Amino acid sequence: MSPRPRPLLTTLLRLSPEPEPSALEPEDFMQDSLTTIFDAVVNQHGDGDLVGTDREQKVVFSTGVEKEKGGVGEVKVGLYRPGGGWEQRGLFAHYVWNAGVLGGVLIEGEEEGGEGEGVQGGGKKREVWTVQNDSLLEVGSGTGLVGIVAALKGAARVVISDYPEEGLVGNIRANVDFNIKDKDTREKVEVRGHEWGVVEGGWERENRGAFGRVVACDCLWMPGEHGNLRRSLGWFLRGDGRAWVIAGFHTGREKLRGFFDKDALAEVGLEIEELYERNAYGEEREWVDDRGYEDNVARKSWLVVGVLRRIGGGS
Repeated sequence: MSPRPRPLLTTLLRLSPEPEPSALEPEDFMQDSLTTIFDAVVNQHGDGDLVGTDREQKVVFSTGVEKEKGGVGEVKVGLYRPGGGWEQRGLFAHYVWNAGVLGGVLIEGEEEGGEGEGVQGGGKKREVWTVQNDSLLEVGSGTGLVGIVAALKGAARVVISDYPEEGLVGNIRANVDFNIKDKDTREKVEVRGHEWGVVEGGWERENRGAFGRVVACDCLWMPGEHGNLRRSLGWFLRGDGRAWVIAGFHTGREKLRGFFDKDALAEVGLEIEELYERNAYGEEREWVDDRGYEDNVARKSWLVVGVLRRIGGGS
């Protein structure tokens, strides 16, 4: 079956309810034209300033693939903006980021009606992004979007986690409850706090090596946390599992590349199976550590996609 055309990543989202015309700023009227006129891709979605007001919105994700053909339908997630100190913690859950959108797309499956067909590029089939009947842990979830898609795609167990801040975790749990109405499916989903690199707790010890899929979307923008994130991925990943890491270049390539250092990954028992770049249009190219000068506008369209595995853990 031929792949269906890939839509622009940002067209898979909308806001609900739509903002009232009277509430729009002048720049909002140009938002939809930015990609056409300036090739500028919006990489964050939602309005965190409206959280807690009567104008609060949900971000709606949908690839347009019918449930009968393997799609998950619409997923609506609310945003959360923490109180004091959130900047220091880096809790940017008041947006949906393109890395999470791409994660949802890949897990839902890009082939119409094709579970786990995975990314197509360069004439070869990439790592299968299937979650059906497998276990998945999402770290640094933000809104829970990726984990919710995984649950709706038939994962046997899903744990959606982020920094253990009560409001943040509570918002993710509310998003799960809103989108997963089937009782049996909901019972397979757990929402909990997890601080990267902290693996001494009882739950962490019980779940070492318990997940066939571990996902981190847009979690690489703080180089100082790379070691902790690698430790969590290596800790929870099953011997034959895969860790999927997706991140946008909006904060700069230099902030991301250190995470994929081979020696640092090896310290937690991981190696790179595949590493490439993909933009919001679905175009792919090889990953490189340094492309020289990258225009601030153009680079916002690109993301790095990494598939990690246990050292020697080939299929």
